[in-house]
Amino acid sequence: MHPIDPAATAWLLASTALVLLMTPGLAIFYGGMVRTTGVLNMIMMSFISIPLVTVAWLLLGYTIAFSEDGASGFLGNLGHVGMLGITPDTAHGAVPELLYATFQVTFAIITAALVSGAIDGSMLIAPLSFYAKDKGFKELVAFQDAGFVLPSGGIVARDETLKNDPLMAEKFVRATIMGFLYMRDNRAGTLKVMARVLKIDERTAEKLYDTSRPTLTRDGTVAGDAQKKMTAMVLKIAGAKEAPAADELYDFSLVKKAHVALQAKGWRALP
Repeated sequence: MHPIDPAATAWLLASTALVLLMTPGLAIFYGGMVRTTGVLNMIMMSFISIPLVTVAWLLLGYTIAFSEDGASGFLGNLGHVGMLGITPDTAHGAVPELLYATFQVTFAIITAALVSGAIDGSMLIAPLSFYAKDKGFKELVAFQDAGFVLPSGGIVARDETLKNDPLMAEKFVRATIMGFLYMRDNRAGTLKVMARVLKIDERTAEKLYDTSRPTLTRDGTVAGDAQKKMTAMVLKIAGAKEAPAADELYDFSLVKKAHVALQAKGWRALP
């Protein structure tokens, strides 16, 4: 047994503390990279790695990594499972083995915390999500409010654009409404267009259409209750407290005008 060196022990103690401080530092760093609603989640994912990884390290991690050869030089044996045989007097080189194991676990902790940064904001959108499920991937978390289906899109324009070129705005909205009504009322025709434009097979197009169909409103407008829910959701995401008046956020006059024009022409979304 090697004698324990006080200087080496003191240095390793300081190094262990510094490496351990990297985890809360990383938590704050990751928290600053996400929206306000995700800050606490990101911080907790980093901090939760401390107890989880520590327990796993003490039970199996240390013995697999640092005990005597148990798998042709790749893995250690189970001689120190649960820190078996390691006491405060056991030395690893010139430092206590318990301190050495603690120093090494700090790197295991920061590794798990680093991986957690890949979770927030990372998701698959259709049709990739359908491909993933077909390959056997499971959906672990689903965010869904059965009482509210968020509309899948909209037209956003500046006031200057509407004032300077109203004719262009009207034509654009009218053409968009024609495509919207065609998609909503003509499933078979829409599937062919989706398969051709997105370059996907018909089965995937069916899944994509059936998933997005509930988000299509009746006529391209959003009722008052839905407007309030949409505004509240945006305020929560943005971390804002007050919202402008609804008439400043939503203007469906052009949509209604487009419907009147299409009805006057007798236009229908034919298959």
